[in-house]
Amino acid sequence: NSFQAYIGEVIRMTCPSPRFTAWAEEPYYVGTRKMHGVDWVLSDNTGHLFIECKTKRLTLNAKTLSDPVSLDKDLAIMAEAIVQHYRNVRDAINSKIRWVPDGLPIFPLVLTLEDWLIFSPQVDERLNKDVRRLLADARISEKVLEETPYTIASAREFEIANQVIARVGIFPVMSKKTKPERRRWSLLPFIQSDFSKEMGHVNWRLFDDDWTKLMPTKPDG
Repeated sequence: NSFQAYIGEVIRMTCPSPRFTAWAEEPYYVGTRKMHGVDWVLSDNTGHLFIECKTKRLTLNAKTLSDPVSLDKDLAIMAEAIVQHYRNVRDAINSKIRWVPDGLPIFPLVLTLEDWLIFSPQVDERLNKDVRRLLADARISEKVLEETPYTIASAREFEIANQVIARVGIFPVMSKKTKPERRRWSLLPFIQSDFSKEMGHVNWRLFDDDWTKLMPTKPDG
């Protein structure tokens, strides 16, 4: 909940209304099952960013790729999160929440508390293998992987990317990021490569005032 609230604060600071609209999580029922839905939907007049917040961290052995079993376990957890997110997107399109589809493109985004650093071709293929299997179990067509490709990014990357989105719009950024040749890129290197001009306006310490309040500078002496 804290991580989800923090992402909401990032959205509020970087993409304010009226140009942007942010929809918070809205529980709903499918039969007797209570569903929590998408954590955040950020919209402008170019597209919609569907955001899922996950605090699961990549284990040390998985990070170093020294333990294939640990990596497979972590990738399986991420695959479950991705497919659950696709279920939430499907329910939103089917009018289970107040957000109303308007024909603009949708970009699923899974945000992690820290960077997973898993974007090698081999790891990416292992992850997508799990995603495809779980999509089949959920009776969701694999076409979603091409029609609405998912992106995984860290919260830190989101702080920066959202400031660029605020300048140019959701579609101009995410349509480039989800092209086949860019999908394996981490979000921040992609932004730095394709939006270098806009990066010149980025505040790298978005919550600097809060940090100062928590950690005031000690007086000399």
